[in-house]
Amino acid sequence: MSTRDRIERLLRLYHHRLRLVINPDAHRAPRVVANSVPKAGSHLLARCLTLMGIVNSRQHVHYLHPREKIERAFAHLKPGEYLTAHLPYLPFVEELMRARGARMVVIIRDPRDVVVSHFHYVTYKDRHHRLRDYYRRLPDDHARLMTSIRGIDPPAGQEHLRLPDVNERFRGVLAWQEHGAHVVRFEDLVGPKGGGDAHKQRDAIREIGEYLGLPMPSTRVEEVAARLFHTKSATFRKGTIGDWRNHFTEEHKRVFKEIAGDLLVELGYERDTNW
Repeated sequence: MSTRDRIERLLRLYHHRLRLVINPDAHRAPRVVANSVPKAGSHLLARCLTLMGIVNSRQHVHYLHPREKIERAFAHLKPGEYLTAHLPYLPFVEELMRARGARMVVIIRDPRDVVVSHFHYVTYKDRHHRLRDYYRRLPDDHARLMTSIRGIDPPAGQEHLRLPDVNERFRGVLAWQEHGAHVVRFEDLVGPKGGGDAHKQRDAIREIGEYLGLPMPSTRVEEVAARLFHTKSATFRKGTIGDWRNHFTEEHKRVFKEIAGDLLVELGYERDTNW
């Protein structure tokens, strides 16, 4: 183990113990994986878990990461900590979770809002994103939004640019529900400050606590709800519901319906494809 690895390990241990002193409820919490499609509200879910007393391990795993890195992140994850993830269902990850006694919470969001947030983030927010140069070479935001819907099928030798279409991205993560993951909707968790409903927000917080074995009295739920929505995350743009209406043209609608129209109905965001 290198000196840098030893220092990072000691810092993680110190941070963990400090947070356990500040948040004693974390002693009773399991290891947690906060999973999502990119730009579906992972910052909101992470903040909710933190406010519930679960410690942020500061580790993140992505479907593009090598298996060894994912395994190492799970090996370092302690009871009462969570890591964030963008992972479709992978059998070896399920085995890691079972071995570590981890539980997964998946946050989903209207896929139309996700693709809007995605192209904005890649193009204008994250200067180090693997797709930034590709997106910035596109002629305009119309093309960038279309790319976030359709995905990218790169030529040989540029596999790092691959982006599954929005339907594939969602279905990969949603597959975790069949393996015991708890699914929460961004629109329920965001609350009134993000255009949601206060009652649904409280119910969503309570259900996450119950799933994690941390029953929360009403006063505690109210405390979490009052502090949940904030704009300090580096990935935050708007955090509101229905922003896709400000960006979708008729062409975007047509293509989205071809690729993921059924997905919207299955998730309850539309009753049919006549939107």
